Parts: sequence; structure tokens; C-alpha cells
Amino acid sequence: MINKFLRVFILVLFCFSSNDILAASNQWIQSDWSGGPGESTENQFDEATGINSATVGEISLSTRPDWHASGWTHRKRVTLTNAGAEMTNFPVLITVTYDDNMNADFSDLRFTTTSGTTVSFWIESYVISTSAKVWVKIPLLTALGQTELEMYYGNESAESESSGADTFVFFDGFDAASIDTSKWTQANVLDDFNVVDGKLVLGAGTSSFNQALYTTSAFARSNLVMEFDYTWTSANTSYDAIMMGWKDDGTGRTQTNLVYAHYNAGASTCTVNCTGYVFEDGTSRSGVTSKYTQNQPYRLRLSMKTEGGATYQQSSDAGQTWSTIYNSVHSTESNLHPGFVLHSGTHVIDNVRVRPWTSTEPTVSIDAEVSQYSAVSGTLLSSVYDTGEAGCAVESIAHTVSDTGLVEIRLRSANAPNMSDATDFSACDAIDGSTSFTAYPCVQAHDRYLQYQLVLGTEEDLGPTLTDITINYDSLSLQANAGEDRIVAAGRAITLDGLASTGIDLSYAWAVFEGEGVLADEFTATPTLTIPAGAQRSQTSVTLTVYDAYGQHASDEVTLSILGTPTLSLAENKLANLSSGLTLYETLSADDRISLHQADQFTIVLPPGLTAYSYDVSDNGQLIVGLPEYESETGAVFVFADPVSELSGSFDLAVSSETLFTTHTGQHEGDRFGAYVLALDLMGDGEDETLISAPGYGDDGALYCFDATAQLIGIMIGEPDARVGSLLKADLVDDELPDVLIGPDLPSLNGSLEPFDSDDPATVPELMIYSGLTDFSGVSTPTLLEPDIIISDADNHDNTALGDINADGLTDVVTINGTKNLFIHFGKLSGDLTAADADVRITGADLETGFGASLAIGDVNGD
Repeated sequence: MINKFLRVFILVLFCFSSNDILAASNQWIQSDWSGGPGESTENQFDEATGINSATVGEISLSTRPDWHASGWTHRKRVTLTNAGAEMTNFPVLITVTYDDNMNADFSDLRFTTTSGTTVSFWIESYVISTSAKVWVKIPLLTALGQTELEMYYGNESAESESSGADTFVFFDGFDAASIDTSKWTQANVLDDFNVVDGKLVLGAGTSSFNQALYTTSAFARSNLVMEFDYTWTSANTSYDAIMMGWKDDGTGRTQTNLVYAHYNAGASTCTVNCTGYVFEDGTSRSGVTSKYTQNQPYRLRLSMKTEGGATYQQSSDAGQTWSTIYNSVHSTESNLHPGFVLHSGTHVIDNVRVRPWTSTEPTVSIDAEVSQYSAVSGTLLSSVYDTGEAGCAVESIAHTVSDTGLVEIRLRSANAPNMSDATDFSACDAIDGSTSFTAYPCVQAHDRYLQYQLVLGTEEDLGPTLTDITINYDSLSLQANAGEDRIVAAGRAITLDGLASTGIDLSYAWAVFEGEGVLADEFTATPTLTIPAGAQRSQTSVTLTVYDAYGQHASDEVTLSILGTPTLSLAENKLANLSSGLTLYETLSADDRISLHQADQFTIVLPPGLTAYSYDVSDNGQLIVGLPEYESETGAVFVFADPVSELSGSFDLAVSSETLFTTHTGQHEGDRFGAYVLALDLMGDGEDETLISAPGYGDDGALYCFDATAQLIGIMIGEPDARVGSLLKADLVDDELPDVLIGPDLPSLNGSLEPFDSDDPATVPELMIYSGLTDFSGVSTPTLLEPDIIISDADNHDNTALGDINADGLTDVVTINGTKNLFIHFGKLSGDLTAADADVRITGADLETGFGASLAIGDVNGD
């Protein structure tokens, strides 16, 4: 019979590492949030602020709405101020100062318009981690005003997209292995034009201007500048001559075909500060100020003018400064080609480019750096996850994150699906690797619903990307299964089977609740039950209680039908609803039998030869009498049907009666079942349960719990360090409920007048105190069902008593130990205690005097 009764009373949340024995049996994994706000815990969330969830499989901080470079972390706004006319596709030179968030070689630079249009650029030169000169092609340069664009950077994996061809009207950086014939036309005799190591090398010539190289494309007259890098590398004895400039549209290859030309004669073995010239259509111009030095890099410009003529410029510092060496008004000829005519010597050309120019170049200003994120942090609140009706125990949380940045995770639980009973996240600490969910205040024991909060933040302007979060938890579904009911012949042994029980890391405890049978290995999943050979036809009920790793327990019962002579069961009598206290007086009758009487109302006569007894009265007024010596100390307890107020006459307990009282008997000879009895309301339902001690059960005693209908519902089996002996009742724990103290086995503690046998002290190392609502159902031990308070003494407790010693209205605990020291613990009690914690200590008694054999508390002097 599965799940005949189930009581869950403790839930503890643990946080284990992956190497612990207890591995979480369930996971809540979320790796997608792209569904937006909603109830799904697979791809949605409850709400988010400052979080970008649009990409499947990840979340990150929201970027600025006008951020046009995904994957880039920073940008600066570049403002161009133009004092001239409107220009289109106009390259502007920008000097970029290195920033820590840039790649050292500036390979991550990107440019866009403010509306997001990609802008072409060419990195002319750079110094690692210092600065770069960048030509940026502006789609539209506003006339007499400002034009803005964005410069993005901050992407370590980015490769440079620098492109002269996309930036200028014409460009060749000679990166191919040979001259690109789609760009250049060669008119030469000796084939002295070659590409070497990414540069154009012209040489050695024929000592006559008869070799030419010029662009295939012709350019109509307008404000266009031809610009290139030039180095003279040879030293001939006469001339190292070359002309460089704008060639006419014909097929000629001499100096007369150059409409405008820089001329380095390299004459008369000169190698330093050699005179430079300007030739136009083969005619030398005077007033030219250029100079050339062998192996000195130069940058040359030749700016064609729309109205006619050209301007000649030279730079010896890579374009940092320029010298205008000649300004011409010669010719309005159009359709010109950038070109070179070689006479002699060796000359190196690189980065030939053609671009528009204006008389007043735009000025450039660069604003401060901004991050890609619209805010430094963002928050996401997950949808509510249902772990199942049994609730859960959270073990751990893991997540996967890339990139640099802050990630904080908080978790909370609730029993309400709308999380109305959950802790506010503002009171929850961020979870890290050291978080123990045993003490984490926002996850409560046995809650069903979970919800997490993610906070993403920046570190040094960088933000994380989270791709998944995993919450590992155990479902706390617990079910005891004692197996199917069976028929067993007397004298046979059978194996019981609790392996069908379900739960986390189960422990097992079995006990015979009713009928005959002896258990072996009762704390395993498969104990052995032996039915005595002389057993009568009856039923034996065996209860299995399973405990999981989280402190829960559940019970199930298996019923065994014994083949034999049937016996009658005791009648169950309805309990009266009364409340009364009782004092019984003991007398010895004429036939040497002990009688207990209450004034002249009633008398209870014990069976012959029995001297030990215990009694208590329930809140319903029922008298409960225990006789531990009954039937060779098997023991019995008699529960009277009528309330004490209605009892009258004489009751002989040697004569059975199913109408006057219900009888509970022990299970084995020597159990001394009924040595102590106690009635108190454990269920909180207004009706008392009955606790019965059997100090002789096994080696360490047992405690039986019967409900208000006289049905056995639980057995707690004692242990060597936690033996079951006497039972005392008082409000000891701060819960305003009557509590149970389990102490040493002394007849003086059960109300009888049986003398104490000092040769056989029944001492205990611990006094165990259980609070008034302890669930004793099922099979347990003090280890499995931990006391609320333990009072321990290394010298053992010989005796104990309860009373108000200091007249403060609270119950105090008095104990005497094996060294005859008396200790007083003033109420109320909290936490586990030792002799060292006592409020009062009385010492010095002789160990041989029997000090403490009996102990009582009362008003001796009548004050």
C-alpha cells in the first residue's frame, strides 16, 4: 500500500560541488531569450531593462540605438568643418591618436556616417600604439558648415579594411607581384619597369627619355591632385633623370608628352640637395625651389586646376609639411594621365593616388570616447519556473559568459506561482562559487517556484555576453513503498522489500507496528521478518519509513496475513471530550495486590505480583495506566474508555475488558512497555496523542506513539548515545507548547513507589527534548529525528526532575550525574547544552551514599 500516510516536516537546501555524492537530479537550463517578455522559461523572460535579447542564444547589454558597428566596443565622433563649397566623395586626412581600446596596428578602425552608412578609408601610415594617418572618403562634405561621422574601434579580432582603391579616384599601392595592366599602360623599350617588394621600381633607363608608364584611365580637367611617394636610389656619373606628373592623352613616351612634371635630373654626380626642376610640355620653368637627395624619401604632389595650370608641392617628412615649389597657369588641356617618363637611374614609386582637392582643406576635430552601451548596467528578470508539486532543493547555479564584464545572478523561490510570497531581489545577495543554499535567505525550504535575476554590467567600458544559465536542483518528491501485502505461514522468514521507494539518497527504517514477528536488518531496504512458529491466525503490520537527504520522511505499511488460529482484536472505543487532572494514591490490598485509588471515586487493582506502574491523564480526561512488569515484563498500557470524571467502582486489570479499556501490549519479553506514559497534543488538533516508553526494547529502548484513536502511528528506536527511558512533560522550548523530555530509566520518574535499585543505575549520556509539534510518525531514531535540545553530560545523567526553582514562572531542569553533582538549567532552554552551561551547580556528595536516587521539586516550607 503505497503512501498510506506521508508527513513532510523538514527541508534543507544544500549547495554541492560536482564531486559530491548528491548530484542534482533536475536542471532548469535557459539558453535563449529572443522571445521577449512572456511566460515561457525556454525563450522568454518576465521583464528587462537595458538588456539586448534579440539575438537567439545570447543576451548582452543594450547598445546605443544609433550604434552602427556590431562587435565594436567604442567610438569617437569626428567633426569636419568646411569653409568651401559642397564636395562629394571627398577624401579627408585624419590623424588618429591611439586609444587603449584600439588595436595596436589600428586594424579595428571603421568609419560610418551618423546614419550608419559605411565610409571607405585608407591608412596611409601608422606608428604602433601611437598614431595613424587615415584618409577617409566623405560621401557629402557640407558647404560652409560641419559634417559629422563616427569612428569605431575596439574589436581585437578585426582585420584591417584599409583600402586606397575604395578611397581615392585612383590608387595603386603596388601590392600585386607585377604591374597591374588594367591600371597602367607601359610604353618602354627595355622593360625597365617592375614591382619589387610592393613598390614600383623604374630603372636603369637608356639615357634618353623614351620609356613611359602612365595610367590607363584619363582624368578630365578639374581640381584633382596626383600624389605619390618617391625615392631616388641610384648614383650615375652623368644623369639619374626622371619626370613625374600629368601626361597628355596621346601615346607618346617622351618628356614632351608630360603637360606638368616634377623633374629630378640627378645630374653631374650630385647626390645631396640636387636641383629639381619643373617641365611643362617639354619646357623647363624657372623659379623652381625643389631639391632631391639620394635615398631620401619624398612625397610629391601635382595639383591640376579646373581653370588651368597646376600647383607643384614637395614634402620630405612624409606629408607632415609641404613646400610649394612652383605654381603654374600653363595649359587647360584635359583628359590627363598620371605618368612617369624615365631617362636613367633607378627610382622607386609607391602609393600613387588621385583625389579631388580644395583650396581650403576641411579642419578636423575628434570628440571624447563613448562606449557602445546605452547604460553601464542592465537587468533581466526571468519568467517563473515550476519545479513540480513536491518542491525542490537547489544545489547550484552555473552560467556561460564571454567577453569582459560584470555578471550578477540572484535567485529566489516561492510557493505562489506569481511569486507573491518571494523575497524581494533587493534583499538577495549575488550568487558566487562559495554560496551555500542552506543559508541563502532568498531560497526557502520546499518551495515550488523559482525565478532568477540577471544583472549585466560594464568593466572598463566592456560588457559581457551571457549564453546560458543552468539551475541544478533536486525534486523533493518522496514516496515510501513497503511492498505488496502477502500471506505468510507461521514459522517462516521472509524478506521485505522497500527498494521501490523513491527519493534522494534514501535511508530505511522498519518496525512491527501490530502483530507477531521479529525483524532483522531493520535499517536496510530489505530486512528479514521471522514469524514465530506458534503464531496464531492473525495479521502483522510492518511499517517502513524512508528518509531522504533533505530531512524529509514518508511511511508505508505492508500487511502480512499469518496462517494460524484467528484471535479477536481489541475494540476501539470512542474518546470523551473532557479535561481533568488526577492524583492517585497507592495502597496494598489484603491479598497483597497494589491498588491505586482516587479518593472514594474509583479504585484500580493491579494484577498479582506487579508493583511498577505509570499513569497520565489526557486533555480529553482519559486515564492511561502503564504496567511495565505485565506478562514477564513484556508490558502493557490500559487506556480507559470513560473519562476520569465518570469512573466509579473498582477496576481489576487482571481481568480483560474490551468495553472498559483498550489494552496495548509490548512486542517482546523484557521490553517493559508502559514503564512511562505521557499524553500531549503533538498534532496541534486539540486531541492528545499518547507516548509510551519501552526502556527494555532491544539494547536502548523504544518510544511508541499512538494517535487519539488509539492507533499506533510511530516508533522511535533508541541508540547507544540516545537511549529511551523516562518521559517528562513541560514547556521547555520557547514555543508555548508542552514539550517532551526523554531521560534516564528510573521508576521514581513514573509516579510509582517502586524502590530504586542502586546496583543497576539506568543512566543516559543525553537528555533529549522534543518540541510539542514533533512528528513521531513512521519509524525513526534520535539520529534520524533530531531532538530540538540535547543536554549532555560526560558523566551521564542519573536522575532528572522538572519544576520552577527560581519562581519566574518558567520550568527549570534539574539533573544529577554519575559523580553526584547536581545541575540546574533555568528555563526556557535553547540550543544544545552541557554541564558547563548550567545556571546552578551543587557538588561534594559522597559517591557511595546513593545521592540522587530520588529527586523531586516542590514547596517544602509552604512559602
